[in-house]
Amino acid sequence: MYQYTDRKNRTLADRVNAVAERRLDEGTEQDRAAATTLLADMLHAAAQHGITLDVFDWVTDLPSTCYRAMARRRDLADRVNAVAERRPDEGTEQDRAAATALLADILHAAAKHGITLDTFDWVTDLPRNCYASVVSPLHARTTHWATAS
Repeated sequence: MYQYTDRKNRTLADRVNAVAERRLDEGTEQDRAAATTLLADMLHAAAQHGITLDVFDWVTDLPSTCYRAMARRRDLADRVNAVAERRPDEGTEQDRAAATALLADILHAAAKHGITLDTFDWVTDLPRNCYASVVSPLHARTTHWATAS
């Protein structure tokens, strides 16, 4: 991995760890390591254009962006479970499993068009929408109609 420091002589790991300490509610040690590697790779690419971490610091917090991206990177069940935990009065384990399956099927269909969950994250919270659809009273009625036929 490339060794970069900023104008204050902080390493990339120092910068990512500082972000992680400010954001205690998310991320693991693996996320920190992955974010540091991602940051190094991004800076290596930027160096080919004469851009350094100090230049990025004037316009964005790139270490924070890398850390948040890695901490949010979860599998589909984790994403649905995170939504369900914010809505504890709704849904069951069966609903969580159904929402995860729905999300996987939607993403499989979207992949045929070059669309990923990351793309959806720019425009909507697809895991939340899948979970809300599954626990919706309307879903219960349409599921009943489909099985009664």
